[in-house]
Amino acid sequence: MSPAPGALLPSIRIGKTTVTEGDGGDPMARLPYTVVGDVTVPARFAVAMEQRTFCDACARIGWSPKRYAIITVAPGDTGSVIEVPYEADNLDDRRRQVQRVMAVPLTGLAMSDYIGRVVVRDDDPTPRLSFDVRRQRVGYGDDLVFVTRLAARVDYDAYARLSGLVFDRVDPLRVVDVPKRWARRHIVDRAPRRSALAKWITRESASIDAGELSTTFVVPTRVHPPHPNSKSLTLRLRSPLLDHPIRATIRVR
Repeated sequence: MSPAPGALLPSIRIGKTTVTEGDGGDPMARLPYTVVGDVTVPARFAVAMEQRTFCDACARIGWSPKRYAIITVAPGDTGSVIEVPYEADNLDDRRRQVQRVMAVPLTGLAMSDYIGRVVVRDDDPTPRLSFDVRRQRVGYGDDLVFVTRLAARVDYDAYARLSGLVFDRVDPLRVVDVPKRWARRHIVDRAPRRSALAKWITRESASIDAGELSTTFVVPTRVHPPHPNSKSLTLRLRSPLLDHPIRATIRVR
């Protein structure tokens, strides 16, 4: 039996919900919907679900392919939930998954609010970011290796930047102490050769790619510098993952 001609159809209002991610499996969010009006005969509506992920390591950036479902509303129903699948893992994501659910009436219904949303909040802890050196003392002709490291893998590019520090009463490693080719690639072209190298290291990337644990910044030195006395290079690391900058020093002699 269909509604009488001219009668207002009952309508569907799709809601919103927020869930905590969890650690894998096949999780489902329960998205509520409400029936406004009286359903007197079985009615149906269709939903299309799309996932929007904000991260760097996802295989697919943007809206994922749609998933579809048909929902049947029985006479007398006043509402229920739509089960919406989402992705979960145990990596720090620093991201939001947004599941957009769009409804279309099929039989016996109209739509009032036809777009719903599921927001998935990440619940994985952010791992510690550290900054260290491979060797604290090296000889001329050796590489100075600075290491930025995460305690665990994450699901985004861990942004970090390096800058140099110059201290009074400390003989700094100088531009003349590194190969010209490296200096041209990493610092300004016409940096005075006798000036402190750290002065010209201002925004070197130390970011760690999504899924990786570490990255290195390598500074080579010349085998026979003009003045082979003991010198040092100190770099400072800044990152949104740090409460304050941290630094590391390597001495060359």
